[in-house]
Amino acid sequence: MQDEKRQWNNHLQSLKDRHQSIAKLLDGKSIAYVDLPIHFNVGDILIMEGTEQFFEDHQLNVIYRCDAFDYKFSSIDKADVIVFHGGGNFGDLYDDGKMQAMRETLIQRYPNKRIVCLPQTIYFADPARQKQSATIFSQHPDFHFFVRDLHSSEVAKQFTDNCTLMPDMAHSLHPLVSSREAVIQVPHTPRILNLSRIDKEKPSTTDRLQKKSFDWLHIVELQDIAFNRFSRLLKKVPGCEQRALKIWLKICTNIVFRSQQFFYQFDVVETDRLHGAIFGALLGRNIVLYDNSYGKNSRYYSMWLEENPLIQLCDLGDKNRENEPKKGVKIEE
Repeated sequence: MQDEKRQWNNHLQSLKDRHQSIAKLLDGKSIAYVDLPIHFNVGDILIMEGTEQFFEDHQLNVIYRCDAFDYKFSSIDKADVIVFHGGGNFGDLYDDGKMQAMRETLIQRYPNKRIVCLPQTIYFADPARQKQSATIFSQHPDFHFFVRDLHSSEVAKQFTDNCTLMPDMAHSLHPLVSSREAVIQVPHTPRILNLSRIDKEKPSTTDRLQKKSFDWLHIVELQDIAFNRFSRLLKKVPGCEQRALKIWLKICTNIVFRSQQFFYQFDVVETDRLHGAIFGALLGRNIVLYDNSYGKNSRYYSMWLEENPLIQLCDLGDKNRENEPKKGVKIEE
């Protein structure tokens, strides 16, 4: 049992340590961190919390933060480096491609600034849109693209030669618990959390745990919604943008804390949400991971989670999943 707990801890620490390669690109420079999530997707919030922990751990100088739809060129102008938020929204799947358009705007406007995209999963439903975006990004001389899986790595080569495989930024939250708290031996009658997607990434198959499901939105309280609306209104007041963002960041910290307390009630997490699996693993829960609609979860598992003794991939043979590209892509040490 102690060997498995040691393996669990060492595996999570090794993923966090890989983020040092990103820090080397940012060390000694002022940073504009853009595309912060201002919605109630706890997965995106976990990425942001991990990113903020990463900035703190490496004593990086973030002078400006903003979301994808309300940014000021005058503030970005003052930064040496632009850092794009990580996640799974690089492409045309969400917001009708508005976030991707924001990235393209900054890529074109700042050819002389270093631009770093934190670990992403790439997905374009429209090949023509992918080609158009790749043409824009490939013209930037100092764009560094970190991606979370082999499939995204193959696509990213169209965008830049500076492409590196990297685990999700949420791994920088480790350690959230002591190795003594890791659930190595599951009780004979385990408490199981059924965390299931209800959005457009929901898988087509339903052959899963027969139990009432839970999704991230269920953790959100009315006061969170009220404070979110207040912060959005405050942001419109001249000079109050950063104060409004601080309110939102505090809300996010509270949501993560409540999520942590909720997960503690269970021994096992069965989920098709990637960050349900990552968060559960960080908390030492046993994980049964199912794929999402386009293979993001299985690719990430094969790349980063397979060595974790607490995580099991359940392959339901989703026909929507594309074939995995061959291995052999360099992983940054």
